[in-house]
Amino acid sequence: MTEVQLVYSFLLGALILMKIPYLGKALRVVNTMVHETGHALVVVATSGKVVKVELFADLSGTTHAQSSSKLALVATSVAGYVFASFMAWLSVFMVFNGFYKWVMVIMLTFAVVNLVFYVRNGYGMLWLAVFIVGCGLVLSKGGLLAEKILATVIMSLLLVDSVLSTIELLLISFREPKKAGDAALLQKTTGVPAQLFALLFVGLAVLAAYNAVSAFFPPLSLLFK
Repeated sequence: MTEVQLVYSFLLGALILMKIPYLGKALRVVNTMVHETGHALVVVATSGKVVKVELFADLSGTTHAQSSSKLALVATSVAGYVFASFMAWLSVFMVFNGFYKWVMVIMLTFAVVNLVFYVRNGYGMLWLAVFIVGCGLVLSKGGLLAEKILATVIMSLLLVDSVLSTIELLLISFREPKKAGDAALLQKTTGVPAQLFALLFVGLAVLAAYNAVSAFFPPLSLLFK
């Protein structure tokens, strides 16, 4: 198998793994953690207070916070999906430029900060602890090949799920608008329909993923050479 085929196999593998019961959801919490970290960062940046963060086995997450203003609340609500899309793009950039260790260092930092300061529900704490131990072992004992594999796995999960999660949000926003997470909160805060915010998140996620793939991935035509 060539390196080009291997790269696209990781993407396909990420899609397949996400569909496996229990395992798929556990892997997708990587994106949930990044999403909630985006909320928390904006809360702190706008002089608010993060009360607690929760990560759940059903892929949902919540950031309980006290925002400093209505504008800050809107920015915080928007930040989750936008930050997840940005991190997906950044992870692709780092992997294809050989910064494998930095992918894990950044993700490990997010996990440690969340575990130490914010996450207090049982599943969230357990998931973070396992993730921290796994990344820590690869960084300390795995070597370059293990770092490359894990960084590529994380990149693939973030890239696929950054888009998939927004599409799921869009579907929910049409079926049950009040259960559409951040989009529902934004509708309550601004009066703008949840569906429009969901469409915005999908557009940004697809744009970020398309730019990352077109800029850094090898051309699909090389798959068969």
